[in-house]
Formats: sequence, C-alpha cells, structure tokens
Amino acid sequence: MPERFGLKDVVVLSAVALLGVIVLLKMWQDDRVWDKLEALQTELQTQREMIASLANTPPPPPFNPVSQSTETADPRQDTSWSVSGVELTWLTPPAHPNDPRALPGFRDGGTLTEAIEGNPARFTPYLYDTSYGQRIVDLVCEPLVVRDFETLQDRAALAVAYQSDPDGMWCRVHLDPGARFSDGSPVTSEDVRWTFHEFVMHPALGAERWRDALGVIERVDVIDERTCEFRFIAPDFRNLEAALRMLSVLPKHVYAPLTIKEVTDSSGLLVGSGPFRLSTTGWSPGEPVVLVRNEFYNRPDAPIVDQLRFVTITDKGARLEAIRNSEVDIARPTASQLDSWSRDPALARDHKLIAWENARSGFTFMTWNCESELFNDARVRLAMTMLLDRERIVRDLYNGLGSACTGPFSTRTGQGDPAIEPMHYDIDGARSLLAQSGWTDHDGDGSIENKNGEPFVFTYMHAAGSISGPRLGAYLQDQCAAVGIECRVEAVEFGAFLDAVRTGSYDAASFKWRRSSLETDPHQLWHSTSPDNMSRWRSPLADELIDRGRSTADPIARRAVWHELHRLIHDKQPVTFLVNTNDLRIVHERIANVHAYAGGLDISEMFEGAR
Repeated sequence: MPERFGLKDVVVLSAVALLGVIVLLKMWQDDRVWDKLEALQTELQTQREMIASLANTPPPPPFNPVSQSTETADPRQDTSWSVSGVELTWLTPPAHPNDPRALPGFRDGGTLTEAIEGNPARFTPYLYDTSYGQRIVDLVCEPLVVRDFETLQDRAALAVAYQSDPDGMWCRVHLDPGARFSDGSPVTSEDVRWTFHEFVMHPALGAERWRDALGVIERVDVIDERTCEFRFIAPDFRNLEAALRMLSVLPKHVYAPLTIKEVTDSSGLLVGSGPFRLSTTGWSPGEPVVLVRNEFYNRPDAPIVDQLRFVTITDKGARLEAIRNSEVDIARPTASQLDSWSRDPALARDHKLIAWENARSGFTFMTWNCESELFNDARVRLAMTMLLDRERIVRDLYNGLGSACTGPFSTRTGQGDPAIEPMHYDIDGARSLLAQSGWTDHDGDGSIENKNGEPFVFTYMHAAGSISGPRLGAYLQDQCAAVGIECRVEAVEFGAFLDAVRTGSYDAASFKWRRSSLETDPHQLWHSTSPDNMSRWRSPLADELIDRGRSTADPIARRAVWHELHRLIHDKQPVTFLVNTNDLRIVHERIANVHAYAGGLDISEMFEGAR
C-alpha cells in the first residue's frame, strides 16, 4: 500500500525549497557585489589609462610647499583659509631619509617580496583586524600628516599646513592641491568629512575600535574645497593624533555608491591616495597580496620598486627557508633564529640581519592580579620583581636582543622618564619584603605561609604556543622556590587565556604589548575604569594623573605628568616590566638601501639590486 503524503512532508519540502531560494539569493548577491567591485576597478584603470594617454595635459602639480597656492607663489603668503591670530604650522614635505638615487647600483623598478606570519582575513579600511591588514592599508591610504622615519617629526601627507586651537577644541587643516587618489581624482575636504561621518562613524559598519579611537572628534566641517576643520568634544592630548595622523582619507566617489553590506562583505576593497595601490580586485584570503606603485603619488618619498608582494608563511622555519632560497626578500625571525644566522658565515654574508628598538617596539611584562589576596600588597609585587634577573632574561630568553624595561612608556619619544632605572635583582631584598608583608617560614620547611598558615602558592599562566612563555615559567618557578613560594605553570589556549585575564580569573600571566603610537594613552591599561586594566590595579592617584595628562594640551607640561605616572607605576609594580623587545628582520642582501630607523624600516626607499 503506498505511503500517504501528509502535512509533515509538505513542511519538509517547503523548508527545502526555502533553503534553496536563500542559497540562490546569496549567490546572486555575492555576484552582484563582485560585479560592482570589478566594474569599479575597470573604471579606475580606464581613468588611469586615459589620463596617462593625454600627453598634452599637464600632470598633477608635484608636492612643493613653495608653490601650493594658485594665487601666490608662496602659500605662506596665502593665509585666507586660516583663522586670524592663531599660529600656522607649515609642514615639511616627506622625503627618503637616505635618498637611493645617488647610490652605486641604483635601479628603479623591480619587485620586493615580504613574508608575513599571519593571513590577513581582509584589509578593507577600518575593518581589518590584524597588524598585517593595517600594514597593507597604511601603504595604500594616507592620513593628513605622517611621521618622518628618522627624526619622528611631522611631515606633510595630504595636508600642507594646519592650525590648532590653543584651548584644544579645534584644528583647521589645509590640503595639498596636488594630492590625488589612485584614479587621478583630487583629494578634497569633502572626502575628509565623508570618511569620518559617513564611513567610520556609520553605526552599521562595525568599526567600533576606530569609532572609539576617533571618538574625541565631534565633527568635521568643510571650510572650502581644500580646507576642513575638526571640532573636538573636549581638550584632550589625543585630539591632534586622531585628526591628523589616525584618520586615513578615503575617496567618497568610490565608496559612497556601495552599500554598507557590500563594504562589510568585502575582503579587499582598498582604494586610497598613498604610495601604492592594490593591483587587482577579487582578492581572497590566502592569496598573496600584490601592491603596485601609485603613479599619481608624486611626492619626494615616492617608492622605488614597482611592486610589493606579501606572502603568508605561518611556519617560522619555512619563512627562513623561503628567504634562504631567495623566494622572499624580507622575513621576521625569532631571536634564536637571528642569533643562529649571525653565527653562520654564509648566511650572515648573504643577508642583512637587523635588530633594533624603535619608537613603536613592544615590551613584555608579567601582570599580577592585584585583586587577589596574594598580590594586593605592593610589597609582594615589588618582591616578585626583585626575584627576576631581567638582564639574564634578556640574555637567555631573547638572545641579548632587547633591554630591561622600566615602564609602559618609551623613553625614545620622551614620554617615559629616562631617570627611572630597572629595579635591581635582589633575592635577599625580596625575602625581606615578603616577611614585612606577613609571608614567613613558620615551621622551617623552606616554604613561606601567611599568618593563617596558608602557603604561598600561585599559578603562572601563558598562552599555548608561546615561544618565551614556557621558558619564562620555568625560570619563575626556580626563582620563587628560592624564597619558599610554589609557582605552578599552566599553558592555556589563547582565547581562554584572554578570557581568564579579562575576567580576573588568574593569578599571574605574561604578555607582550606593542605601542600603537609615539605617545601612548595610558588609560587603557592603567585607569581603574578601563575594561582592559588587566592587572586590576585601582589607584585614585593614577586615575587623576591619567585624566590630567589627557586634558593637558601643552606637550611639555603633559610630559611631566606622564613622568609622574611612570614613577608611580614603577613604585607600585602592578606588573613586572621585563624586556623592551627589539624588532627583528632578515633582508636578502640583494635588497639595497635598508636602514633601521626610529620609525621602522622605510620600504619605499629600498631598491632591488642584482640577484
């Protein structure tokens, strides 16, 4: 007897049909997005070819601060755009710190390939979530002002001059009339306004991290085609950093026609005015990222090579094998790898081995949970710091590539107090401090207990896969045992590791932190109201210094506040600062004009020599 076709079958068939419709709609939508992106790229390329073919059409004016105004020979005589009575800051044009054109063997063009450790999931501006995505975006998109690689002084990017309110409530910026996006279109004040209001601050874009960083800006007003004004919410030392150096300007005519969903669904929708442009659309994660020289970028620091390639090699051994085989030109080694190559005459001869501490180099530290009964006494935390021989840690764990760290601020930029010295390694002093805080050996068995007879036992946690974590843990165990403390070491999966620290479910943990700017904001790690205060140290004085420093416009006065905060953190040791880490690179010998600057490596001044 045949089975009956019942209500259940109708429901199942309807669900299957609905699923099929959803899949088809998604495929249609994806095709539509890629068609739009391909059409956009085709249009940009067509415009480039058309402009290049117009031989009788003068090119965009070169960047030259002495001929920016169309009305005067010297723009410093044209101040019609400025606010009367407020000092004008005219910016020096950017240039290669070491101009390669006069060097022996100089060759224009060529390709430079760099191995990166992680796969950038996307590099759409303001939506990337890795340092590799940021690296690619920074080569394609520009802010208004950049830092000189060698001197760290401000240099012109999209802006040629600016004014800042003495009370810290506004900043007026004048754009370079020669600035062009990679399709030849001029960069205007409306592009600046649109990037901030309609792109970054769009609530549906998902750029929360950037909205927070740029949230000190209240609004951007267009004064004229080449002049815009930033209005700030309150006086804050971060105001100029956000307006001038953090906001990368996007072309409104490229991004505005796209829906938010089309932008957020893209992995590599990247168009800007920087020295390079993306070679093609349709990039997918896992593929090499290829950037080519932007022919409309005509400033003195224009790149020498025609093409940059970024290839992902996650295995640290494979990265070095790739550079050994001349498959890549630049790679980041570990400290032990760099040390090993330096001891091999052939490898040292054929490669540049670079280790240097720059203004954005990171530091490692051991954070103590200051809310726990074990570490809520500053004397205990001081003792833990005194147990660690940081010079030995630099030598043995980092192969000598670093220096003992005293605090969260860089002394190279002046934010850190250079007079503060690392706390001395002193086991007897540590034992004395522990005794003062109530931890002594009551029964003579070598272990220390509190007044209730409870032993000093804690767990040091590090992220699984960390290179230095296990070695640091073994050393910490030995040092603690010398004064009667039991230290247990635990490796934890990275996601669970972060969750434990964020929720305070830990005793001690180690981190590496990289400074995001030359003058860092201490609020994130040290203010009692910050959700990222991983040490959970609560200090009313620290909060007052942070708030005061943030609202101090004068850089000299603000530096004095940061030095006072540096001293307070050093005295209370909510974390034990370990090592100022070096940035490490191996560069193939055929790549010439390679210099390690305070601002990093300037890839634009390198050139491809003979293989």
